[in-house]
This record gives sequence, C-alpha cells and structure tokens, in this order.
Amino acid sequence: MDYPRPPFIMRIVFVWIFIILKYVSSKEDVACTSKDIRNDVDNLRELENCTTIEGYLHITLIERGVEADFEKYQFPKLVEISGHLLLYRVSGLKTLRRIFPNLAVIRGQELFHNYALTAYEMQDLEELGLVSLTAIKRGAVRLEKNSKLCYVDTIDWAKLIDSKEPKDNVFIENKDEQECVNICPDSCERSKVDGKLAKRCWSSSDCQKGMSCASKCGAGIFCNSVNGECCNSYCIGGCTGPSKADCLACKEVLYKNQCEPRCGPGTYKYMERRCLEDKQCINMQRRLGKEEWKILRRQAGQEGECVEECPKGFTKNDSSGISECSRCSAHCPKVCTGRVIDSIDSAQTLKGCTTITGPLEIEVDGGSNIVMELEESLGYIEEVTHYIKVTRSYPILSLHFFKNLKVIHGEKTDQSHYSLNIFDNPNLQELFTPEVSKNLKIIKGQAKFNFNRKLCFHKIKEFLKNVGLYKEGSEMADVESTNGDSIPCEVTKINLSVINLTPDFAHLQWEKFKGQDERKLLSYVVHYREVKSKNINIFQGRDACSESVWKTKEVEAEKSGPPQEVLTNLTPWTLYAAYIQTYTIGGASKTAISNVTYFRTLATNPTGPVNLQVDAEIEGELHVKWKPPKFPNGNVTFYKVYWQRQMLKREEFDKRDYCKEPLDIDDDKKVSRSNAEEPKKNITLPTGDQCCRCPKSRKELEEEERIRLNEIAFENALHDTVYQKRPSSEIRKRREVPTQADIENGKEKYMKYDVRDGTQVLDKMVLNGTNNTNPENETIENERKEIIVRHATEVILPNLGHSQPYYVEILACLDEKKNGQDMCTDIGNSAIANARTLPSPTADTINSTSITSRNINKTDVFIHWESPVAPNGLIITFEVEYQKISMNDEYRTRLCINYTKYRAYKGYKLEKLSPGNYSYQIRATSLAGNGSWTPKRYFFIPSTGIVPSISKAVITGICVGVIIILILTILIVWFAAKNKFAKDPEMTIVSHNPNYLPSEDVYIPDEWEVDRDKIKLLKEIGEGSFGMVWEGITTDTCIPPYKENIAVAVKTVNDHAGVQDKMNFLKEASIMKAFSCHHVVKLLGVVSKGQPALVIMELMKQGDLKNYLRCHRPDVEENEGKQPPTLKEILQMAGEIADGMAYLADKKFVHRDLAARNCMVAEDNTVKIGDFGMTRDIYMTDYYRKGGKGLLPVRWMAPESLKDGIFTTMSDVWSYGVVLWEMATLAAQPYQGLSNEEVLKYVSDGKFMEKPEGCPDKLYELMLQCWCYRDRQRPTFKQIIEMLVPDLNPNFEQVSYFFSDENKPDGPEFNDIEENDLENIDIDTYDGDMDDQSDYNLHDESTIPFIEHDLHNTELNKSPSRTIRASTSGPCECVMLEEMGDLPNGHRTSNCSSPNSAIGNSDGSKESSKSSDGSYTQRNGMPNGHIHFRLPHSTQC
Repeated sequence: MDYPRPPFIMRIVFVWIFIILKYVSSKEDVACTSKDIRNDVDNLRELENCTTIEGYLHITLIERGVEADFEKYQFPKLVEISGHLLLYRVSGLKTLRRIFPNLAVIRGQELFHNYALTAYEMQDLEELGLVSLTAIKRGAVRLEKNSKLCYVDTIDWAKLIDSKEPKDNVFIENKDEQECVNICPDSCERSKVDGKLAKRCWSSSDCQKGMSCASKCGAGIFCNSVNGECCNSYCIGGCTGPSKADCLACKEVLYKNQCEPRCGPGTYKYMERRCLEDKQCINMQRRLGKEEWKILRRQAGQEGECVEECPKGFTKNDSSGISECSRCSAHCPKVCTGRVIDSIDSAQTLKGCTTITGPLEIEVDGGSNIVMELEESLGYIEEVTHYIKVTRSYPILSLHFFKNLKVIHGEKTDQSHYSLNIFDNPNLQELFTPEVSKNLKIIKGQAKFNFNRKLCFHKIKEFLKNVGLYKEGSEMADVESTNGDSIPCEVTKINLSVINLTPDFAHLQWEKFKGQDERKLLSYVVHYREVKSKNINIFQGRDACSESVWKTKEVEAEKSGPPQEVLTNLTPWTLYAAYIQTYTIGGASKTAISNVTYFRTLATNPTGPVNLQVDAEIEGELHVKWKPPKFPNGNVTFYKVYWQRQMLKREEFDKRDYCKEPLDIDDDKKVSRSNAEEPKKNITLPTGDQCCRCPKSRKELEEEERIRLNEIAFENALHDTVYQKRPSSEIRKRREVPTQADIENGKEKYMKYDVRDGTQVLDKMVLNGTNNTNPENETIENERKEIIVRHATEVILPNLGHSQPYYVEILACLDEKKNGQDMCTDIGNSAIANARTLPSPTADTINSTSITSRNINKTDVFIHWESPVAPNGLIITFEVEYQKISMNDEYRTRLCINYTKYRAYKGYKLEKLSPGNYSYQIRATSLAGNGSWTPKRYFFIPSTGIVPSISKAVITGICVGVIIILILTILIVWFAAKNKFAKDPEMTIVSHNPNYLPSEDVYIPDEWEVDRDKIKLLKEIGEGSFGMVWEGITTDTCIPPYKENIAVAVKTVNDHAGVQDKMNFLKEASIMKAFSCHHVVKLLGVVSKGQPALVIMELMKQGDLKNYLRCHRPDVEENEGKQPPTLKEILQMAGEIADGMAYLADKKFVHRDLAARNCMVAEDNTVKIGDFGMTRDIYMTDYYRKGGKGLLPVRWMAPESLKDGIFTTMSDVWSYGVVLWEMATLAAQPYQGLSNEEVLKYVSDGKFMEKPEGCPDKLYELMLQCWCYRDRQRPTFKQIIEMLVPDLNPNFEQVSYFFSDENKPDGPEFNDIEENDLENIDIDTYDGDMDDQSDYNLHDESTIPFIEHDLHNTELNKSPSRTIRASTSGPCECVMLEEMGDLPNGHRTSNCSSPNSAIGNSDGSKESSKSSDGSYTQRNGMPNGHIHFRLPHSTQC
C-alpha cells in the first residue's frame, strides 16, 4: 500500500528546519582574524563562514590562477572588514562580484599605507564588483596599474569614503576610460562628479547602492538596498529592516546581537566594533608580534575597552588574576621584553620601560650622541629579570645612563654564571653612579669584568664591595690582570676556512687555540664586514668616535671538536672579509688571531628591474626602457623581455551605443597617450627660433616631489608587506612544473614547459606586425613573445599592431644557471607595464573596391561595404554621408551606424529618397578615432513621373489645360463662397468674440482703431511670429489708462510679409479684444490703416518669465545682485498664472502652449498670460519640428496631447505643472538629458519628472496633481487657486478674476442656450485610431503622428457635412480644429475631450474621438496665442 502523504509532510518539515537553521546560522557573527591569502586560489577556503574580518584581508601573488578557479568560491556571509583590503598580482581574477557579494563596510582601522582599499598590478581584473559596498569609514582608495580595470569612473567615491580630501584617492594607469564600455543599468541613480552628471554603478548589471540615502534619510543614515527603507541610525553599510538588530554592520558597537552606541555594563569594546566580557577579552587570540589582550577599565560614565597595549598613563596589572590596565600614580611602570641594543633605534624601543623581562645586552658600535640617547631610553629601567651584558661598545665611557637601576634578579645568567657581564669595552672608564652602586642588588649570579682596558681595577673592586660580590683570590687577580692597561703580548696565528656558502649565510670553521692552559681561553670573536676589494687590514676605519665597520659575533670555546660559526643575513653575491680573535684571561701567556679571509656569497635570483617605461614613438613599435634591479643578487648580464597583445572583446563593446555615447577623441589628433606632449605652457622665446621652458614654480615642484615620494613609500610598503623573506635554513624549492592537463586547459599563461624533464622552453615566435582579428573584428590575444637583451637596458619592440594594447614584462637574469634553468627574477617580482601602440592613419580606411549600392525599390537604396581588416583597435561605428546632386541643394545628411547594426547586414539601407542623383561616402570610427572618408560614389533614384517619350508639345498642352481648369475652379469656389457668406452677415467680419469665428480675410476698423501719428516707436525689445516687437509710447488718451505718454508694446508685421500674414496678424488682435483680465496681457489698440499694421499691447517691463527666472540665477553674469525668488514669491506667481488660465478656460479658450516663455512679468513682478505669439521665434529650441512642418512644445504637452492630439483645459493643467517645475529650477529645461523623441515616449509611458533639488514638498505635490496621467484626475485651475489662496497676497482678491463678479458658477453665456441649439451644430470629424503606436519609429520623423499647424493657412468655416448631439449637463471643453483642404490622407480633424462627448462615436462612448487609420496629424500648440472654435454660438456641446 502506498503512503505518499507522510513522507511528503516530513520532507516539508525537514526543508523548514533547514531554512530556519540556515537563517539562524547566517545571523551569527563569526569574526575572523587577519587573512593573508597567497600563492594558491584554494587558500580562499580560510574565509568560509567569516561574517567579519577583524583585521586586514590580503589576496596576493597567485600566479597561475584562471577564472574558473575563482568561480568555485563565494563568501556571501562576509559583510565587514575592520582593517583594509589589498589585492596584488592575482592572475585570473576578473571581478569580486561573486566572491564578496555582500561586503558592505571597510572600516579602515588598520590601513595599508593610508589606503583602505588597494588593487595594484591586477592584470586580469576587469571590474571591482564590490556591489554591496556602501561605506569606507577611514582611509582612501588606490587603484593602480590594472590594465583591464573599468567601472572606476562610474563610482561616486565621495558617497563611500569619509575622507574630505579627494586627492587622497589614486586612480592611475588603469584601462583608459575611453576604451571602457562602462554602461550602467537604466535604473541606476545619477550624481554629479567633477561637474559631470552620470549614472553610478559597479558593473553593467549592478548599480551603486545607497546613493539617495543621505537626501532621503539624513546625513550619515543608511538605507535598505531592497526597498529603500531608512535604517536605524546605529547601522552602517545598510540593513534588512528598520530595527537595531537588522543592521548589516554597526556604526559603533555590536552588543547583544544588536547595534548600540556603546557597550553595556560588564562588557568592553573590542576592535572598535563589538562588546566582550572580561574573560572573552583576555582569551582572544594574540596577533602576530602582539601582547595578550587586557582589560582597560575607565572611570564611571566612560566606556571600558579590550586592548592589546595599555595606553599612556596606564600599566599592566595581573593582581586580580585578569590582565588589566591600571592607572599609574606617577610614572607608569612599563614592562618590556629584553633585547639586544645595537643602535639608537633599538634603544628607543625601550623608552619608558621600568622592568625588563629577559636579558638586556648592549653592543653599540657607534652613533652620534649615543650616550644621551641611552640615558633617555634606558634611564627609567629599575629591574632586569635575567642579566645585563655590555660588550664591545666602543662609544660608551660610563654606565651612568642606568639612572634608576635597582635590582638584577639573575633568573637566567650569561654563560651559566654571570648576572652582570662587562666585557671588552675599549673606552669604558666608569661604572654606575655612586647612588646606583650603593643601592643595586644582584639577587643571583656573579659579576664579570674582562678586557676593559680603560677601566681601573680599584673602581671595579669598589663596586663589587657595594653589591656584596667581592672575593679575594685568584678570580679577583684575573679581573685585575685583564682590565686597566694589562693586555696579552704573545700572539699566535690560527687558520680560518669557509666550509659552506649560500646566498645569505656563510659557514666558518677554524683550528682550535692551543695554549699552555686551555682554561684561560674565554671565547672566540668573529669579525666580518662587506668589502669592495681584498686589500684591507684589521684596524682600517675603526676608532672610538665613529661607527665600526666590522660586525662581531662571540663564540664560546668548545672543549671538543673544531670551533665553527654560521654568519646569517648576508647579502647575496657580496664580497666579505672575516678574521677570528681569541680572548683569554690576563694571566695567559698567549693569545691568537687569524689572517683576514675573503669569501663571496652565492648568487640568487635578482629582484625585478626598476623604473620601467614603455613609450610609443613610432608606428608599429614600442620603446621599452628600464634600470637595473635594486638588488641584483649576482652578475646581471641579460634581461628577458616578454610582451603580449591584449584581447579586445567585441561583446563588451557591443553593450555601448557609440552613436549616442561617442568617444571623446579629437578627430585630427590621433596621438598615443604615452607619446602625447605636455601642454606647452611656461614657454619663452629668448633669441632665434629655439624655445626654452620656464622653471616650474615652487608649488609645482613640491607637489611633484610629494607624489614621487608617496609612490616610492607605497611600493616599499607593498614589497615589505607582500614579499616575506624565507628563513635561511629553508632551501629554495624548485618551481612547480604544471601537468600536461594544466597546459591543455590553458592554465599555464606565461611559459611553456617540456613535461618530459621540467625544463623551460622559451616561446620563440616570428614577429608579426598585423592586427590579428576574427570575422567579428575582435582582436585576438597573441601568444606570449620573448626577446633576450644583453648588456643593455632598453629595446625596441618592432612589427607590432597599430593602436593595440600590449602587456610588457621584464625579468633580470644572471649569467649562471640553477638546476638547468636561468636564474631570473621571480615571476611575482618582475617589472610589468601596459602600453598602446600608435594608430595607423590608414588602418581605419574602408577599401573602396568593396563598396556597392543597389536600388531595393523606387525610394530605397542598400549600400554595402567591408569593414577594415586590421583597424586601430576595434571598429565601433560607421558614418554614411550622402547628398543629392543639385545646384540648389547643398544639404548633406550624415548618419551614424553602430557596428552592431552594420554587422547584421554588412551595410545600411537609405530610405524614402526623392528622385535624383546622389553622391555618398563612408568612413569608419575605431577606438583611435575617425578614419578617412572614402572617395565619393554615386547612385540614382529614378523618377516615377512623366514618361520621357511624350513630346514637348503634348506636355505643354497638358500643362496649359491644367492651369485653365485650376483658374476656373478657383473662380467658381470664390463666387460660391461669396454668395454663401452674403446670406450670413455675422461671418463676414472678424468677430470680437472667440466663440464666433470669422471666415474671410477681411478686417474692418472699429473702436479699437488708433491714429498712427499717436504711436511713437522707441526701441526693439523682441521678435514675434509676424515681426519685431517694439517698446513705444502713445499720446492717445483714449487708450487705458487714458493718459498721455503711456509706455506700450507695439507689434509689427515684416515688410516682406504677404497679405495672408497681415490678415492673420489682425485676426489675432481681434481675438484678443474679447479678453479683459488682470492676469492676461491686454490689447490696447490696433493700427490697421496704412503700412505696416500695428497692434498695441500692454507693456511688460521685465519680459517673459523664462528670461526673468534665468536672470535671477546666482551664477549668471547678468545677475546684478538679484536674489532667486522666494517660495512665497513663486506661489504668488503660480496663483497669478492659474487665475489667468481660469479666465481663459471660462471663455472656452484652450491655450495649448502654456510655458514660462509665454508668461510675461510686469514691472511690479505681476505675472500674466503672455502676448501669445511673441515668444515663438525667440525660443525655437523649446519646440520640436516634425519633418520641417509644425513645431511642437513636447516637453510641456500632456500624454493625451502627445498620443492622441487631444487638447483640453486639463491638458493646459499638465503644462501648468511643468511651469511650476520651471519656476522651482529657475527655468531649467524640463526632462534634462532626454531628447524630444525620448520625452515623447517617457511621458506617454506614464512617467514624470523627479522633485527638483531644494523644492518644497508643497510645491512638488501640486506638480504631481497636475501630472496625473488621467486628465479627469487633475485639478481645475479654480481648484488650484483655492489651494494657493492662503499663500497669496491680500491684493490678489481685488484684482483677480477668481474673486470677481464675472466668475460665477453659471455664467450668462450658458443661461441663454437652449437645448435645441445643439441639434444642428456641424463639425468635421476624422477617422483613425491612434492607440497603436507600434509602427512609430522615433528615429524616423515621418512616422511620428503630430498635428501640422499653419495658422496662416487656416480657414474657419461652417461645415454642413456632419451633426452632433451632446448632453446638456455642462459646458463643452472640446477643441475642434479644421484644416483648410484635406490632410495628406484626405481626412479633416476635430477633437473633443468632454466626458459627455460622443463626437464621431456612434456607440455613445464617453471616450474622446480618435481617427481610425492612424494618419491623423496633430497641430502645434497655440503659435499665436489662441485656437479657433468653429461654434456659431456660445453653447454647450
């Protein structure tokens, strides 16, 4: 029987238990100590389960890694590094994205030469990939000599680093930014770095996190990278929730599994990040070379700490059983470990010490002011646990520097007997001060004094009596005989030999000293030093006032076997001199000394060459120069120079559209970066034709010196840290030979080996100067090439590709072999550099013989060409320039074609060409810049018109007949129209009411007429749609305010304007006659008699609102101390604009071009809806032209206007929101960074602009209401005024339309309308559906559906063709347009957006009517300030 249910349930239970356990374990804080990962990728296993590294993380010197090796490792638990992260010479590592996906914080408590993050000479690193990193608390970043590293400039490092000095960061000699694709995802946030606004990311798929946290949550507050929620203020790096327990890392300390500002009672801060109890602290693992951890208890109210060393003013105290730091009452006791004092530096390590645990040995050869240094460093010593030994210290005259010595315990003695050994100090004359001598206690052991030739015996005797060690007898006689002036007289020779040598040690052996009594032999002393030649003597260069050039080593006398000694830490391949001297007691009759023996240490692998420089000076060559190694370690006789061309991957460059984001390379200056000359500044011309450079300023020299010294110090610190010297006893192992499988798998990158015997086989290849490419125009990474350079430090690498990146590596080699192989620099210590060859001026030229063209149809031509075979780097774009060959057509069209598009068809198709002959040429653009244009070629588009065989007589007859027919048609239409209009007297003149539309080009003077002699023009103030706009004065007292010499604005018509233009000019004035609102610019009069016609308008002294706002920017030259408008002033302007628009809306007037440029500012800062045609030609860039036709203000248009051509009062509300945005930004261009086509798609997709920086929430909320995607959800202008009234000036109520009697809910224009009046309203409709925009090509303007507008050719007529019925529930907000004649598709147009409209919709739908064939073309806004209504009366729809 089958029982499926229980096992299934059990599986579910097990899965949940696993998930819970994994979650619990993931929340545990597993702190690891410092990690040094080197030599093998598998050593990364040490990082498993670490959530925090308390210390540093080094990943260095992994020579033969490949990408697949690193893909095996992932450490998602690691979130924090308290010290620094160092990457150095790790091959195969391309990104840290997978290895450290959640590393969020680098604290920088312990820096690497001032840097918290360092990547140096990482030849395979393509991106850092630290996608979760959001905080570097201390230290800077250094990214240097990483030849493939990109996505450096896409990081806003200021958001990560607390450092106030951006110059602390170092980003040099990485991959050129121009060659990096560096494409950030569209969702990435933008920020401005060095004045450049750009998206910020770590890679093509990972945005930089936490960019907007500071602006959203406050300074120093981090946020959840998933949902953007603000973290607790105690978090750093991010969080998973809002509580203190959800932090990724703690800003201060981790206490009881949550972040707190300080540790709780009974706990102590450890490593500046977490809290430990006292037992946890003292049991923490010691770090290398450090002491055990100790408790530092502070005073009440202060936080205790767990420290390695007690701070100043505290001393170690173990009395309670726990190591603590206790505050000192006076001078702090300080316990230090015993050591040998052989220099000033070593003495300074004991400064302030009071107790020495272990022996204290002093053996100082020399140094300036050495005794003063000893007094300062050793003057506080009170106790020594083992013994004190002073030997061969030539500068010391006394032991007075032991000013506070009290006890020598003698727990361990020298030579098994002596607690105080004063031996062979040639210049010592005094022992301790009398105070010290009288109080000094030697607990255990004896005192020894020998061969102190200037130390009198009676002083020794007195001291020994003081410390209780004086004894009469033979021993004291020996002391007397070996100190003072007594020295042995008989000297014998002993033989010294060298029995073994290595690069860093020498094994010496000598014959045993044979005296009458061997007991009188005390010891042997080995003297040795580096020498230049074999001609020195024992006493050369030695005196009591200078440093001794001889180093010494004491060897105890052995009773059996020949004496011997090993000298360590020698310099390889160096000549040394050595001799042996015996020391015997004074009563001995003989002493012995050897002759000077010379030996040279063995050679070993040299260090790498230094100051490597690679220059591109000649095409196809690289000039490589270097200097010999700092430590040659032998006779360097030749160098191995390797070079390899680096791969340029086509798929990486395909991610970036270089037509939209072109390279920043000067077409005419294709100069290699390495060969580019410095800017020619500070140049003087003394005499003749020669130039000389002026000396650099002191500041420049100091900065150069600072950078140079910093570079040297950094490299020294890097080598001291990374390269650890092996112990002398360790035999250098032979380098591992890769297996055959390694070679086959491509793991061996640098050399090939003969697997049979393990010997290196140099990869000798024929030099090939061509750029190896594959069919995808992708450069192939060459095999590694080698050349041997003997007795020189420079070489020319010939026959290289053009504009190709190369990797150069140099090894120094000795003239001898080891295990059959050359002794050369270790791979990890070689000198490396990256360089690019010069471009070829012809490499990017397209082969003209490969160019062909063929006609696809009557209007399209396909052009084919072959890409250059060996370009400069990679080809990224092509340009095709074509031109119609015509005497009158000089216009050239240039198209940019991305390589990806070219690759699909190996060419490009030119579309919709008119008939005629064309010329064209092509050029390629590579990473080095633009290539040369090809010679011009030609193609022909045949005409589809008249057949050539028809005779000229027939053609002439046809033309004459057509002309006659046209003339007759025009006459018939004219007479019919005249008869029709005669029957309707209302339509024969231009009406003052915009609801009554004129039909003829006739203007009849009326009461608005002004005498021309009473108008005086003063100066031009702008240019309108029809002509210039002047400032003038009028003496006509009939013009408001009915005074003489009133300043006015006068619009004129150009002299070359046609009759139609002049009539349209006067028609606009007729429409304006009906407007009377304080917040709409007023018409004052018309001069229609005589030429030119004039329209007199209210003068707005401060011009249009756009220019007014820009002049108030603090950074513009025109700003003469003007302050930007305050929030109250902006809200006042907003209320005035809304009032004017509310008036126009009640007059059934839809503006369609509301923008800051169309609002005017009066002298008292009152803003009014502008004089409607004035600003069009001034701000042409604010409009978008479709195919040379009507202009569209797309950046101010609502979605329904862009998509369906619907214009209503609600679409004016959308434009009003954009005007508010303009005021908040002081007239910045809306949708900055987007083209007009991109704006059209952006708005149509329901998106809107972000909140401007510093914009108050109240103002932005009003913008958002105006930008509701559905027009019915937007507020009306009257509702907007109601929202703004509390912030408006009191006088607004006296002058506004909103508070006037004219503004009533049911105006008189609606009360007299009968329902029957709607029965016979005739309008033209259109067919088509604009919903489907799938066929629109934003790069081909001919497919974009825009309204074509030409007010001058607009005829406003009644049309009896259609009828409409509408509800009487409210006023109609329709805008019905009719174009004279048919549109290209034969349709006419009208729109209605009233909720109750059913225009052209037989099913009674409430949606606005739309065309059925998608050919409906839109009109542009309100070019002269108004839209004509085809309504015979003021009615409801």
